[in-house]
Amino acid sequence: MSFNHNNNEPIDHSQNSNIQYYPGWYPCPSSQDESIQELQHKQKKKSRGNRKLQRYRRNLRKQGMDPDTIIRITGAWVDIDSEESSKIMEQNLDKTNSTVNETMFHEIAMVEKNKTHTNIYKHGLVSPKQPNLKRLIRTNKTNSVISVQPSKKTSISNNSSVDYTNIPDQIFFHMLSTAFNDVDKLGHFLNEKEKFEFIREYTNLIDRLSYVKLQEQQWNYYYNIGMTQNIWSGRISKPLSKKNSICNTYGKSKTIIEQYRRNFSKELSQAQYRIELFEKEILFKSAQHIDCTSEIKMLSFIINTFVYEKQQKLREEFEYKRQMLILDAIDHRLMQAFYNLKPNSSQIASARRIWRVTTKHIIMNEQIAILKQRLISKQPLPASTLFDHTINRIETSLTQLDNVMIQDDKSTTVPSSQFDTMNQLKHNIINQSIITAREMAETSAQIILDETQRLLSFKHDDQHLHEVHITVVNAIEDRRYHMMQRGNYMIQEKLATYLRQN
Repeated sequence: MSFNHNNNEPIDHSQNSNIQYYPGWYPCPSSQDESIQELQHKQKKKSRGNRKLQRYRRNLRKQGMDPDTIIRITGAWVDIDSEESSKIMEQNLDKTNSTVNETMFHEIAMVEKNKTHTNIYKHGLVSPKQPNLKRLIRTNKTNSVISVQPSKKTSISNNSSVDYTNIPDQIFFHMLSTAFNDVDKLGHFLNEKEKFEFIREYTNLIDRLSYVKLQEQQWNYYYNIGMTQNIWSGRISKPLSKKNSICNTYGKSKTIIEQYRRNFSKELSQAQYRIELFEKEILFKSAQHIDCTSEIKMLSFIINTFVYEKQQKLREEFEYKRQMLILDAIDHRLMQAFYNLKPNSSQIASARRIWRVTTKHIIMNEQIAILKQRLISKQPLPASTLFDHTINRIETSLTQLDNVMIQDDKSTTVPSSQFDTMNQLKHNIINQSIITAREMAETSAQIILDETQRLLSFKHDDQHLHEVHITVVNAIEDRRYHMMQRGNYMIQEKLATYLRQN
């Protein structure tokens, strides 16, 4: 059906006997009706989802990958439109294909009991996770340009703490010197090189098992706290989170948590099986020469103690994530409790201003704590601002001068006054920065106090409305108090991390 341009009335072509329709043939519109026909036939395209992601999943299924692994790989997917990102996608697909082939081979090796442990360990039973594509998309806030950059860590290895296969022999021997000294009986059937590779491989297996146990405990914690306190996942829009000075997302959904629990439970069984198989093989090999059961038990204890110390940082990171999950969930609940009271526009504006200034106040407190740490620390702290880099350069110069002064080299003369001058300069800069940060923190605190007093001074003639208003003010203060607690915890953890690094 088209339109008559003279009177805008529709023209019914079905009544025109001169026009015949054939399969695959359509009448050509005239120049007058061309624009109208284009608009008439132009329809909104149907959304069929992310086609690239669908093709990616289809290729994974063709390679024989199980659905849980596919979900884990594509769970953090982000849309990719640029040519660079498409290339990254192709590279990830190639890596995945090779990984899946290896995984299928290892599962067969698990069934075949007569396969040697060398092949089982070499290929692994669990395919490594694929690169998180979201990490490849980085935003340069300074230039406001979004660019695709290669991630520093493009894949997560089976051992997320330390890869002992890449550590030089001398360093590895120094790390586990006790283990090498307590396995003399292994020398009856293993030469020095074989003994070295045996301990290295045994360490990797135990480290992997310990890591999987930590992951299983972490996801079990997420599941238990979700079931007991109903803390799963929360998400709000980024504009709304910015207005209310709150994180826009936290936690994981129940479905994802259950998937991770199943995956790590399976990986735990596989890791335990590999260690048992490895120990049986070495005991079977040693049985022809000497009984070294006690040495294997002692070696296992030494390596487990060593791995436990090395994974201390990982346990602290997991504990930090647990605490932040609870703090973020409570923060969202307090914000929702405020809006559930149906505050008016004036109350909302005051609440957002108080929360925004509270965030700035927390930032100033963090700067003060870090600056105080710089006064007593002799090692440069991680730098994020121009000021941090400047102080780090001064501290580096002081360390170099101190080393030169300690050395007994008559050819090098460094006046002590130069060292004292630079050291005094560093302290003056930091002290002045602390004073400035304190002034800014006091200003923020005064703004919060004034805004709260203004809210409390507002009177209502209706007693019920006045009580509702007080309840709203209390909700604002409850969330502000929690924000301070959350900020103080993050500051303490950041300082603790600096101390552990130094």
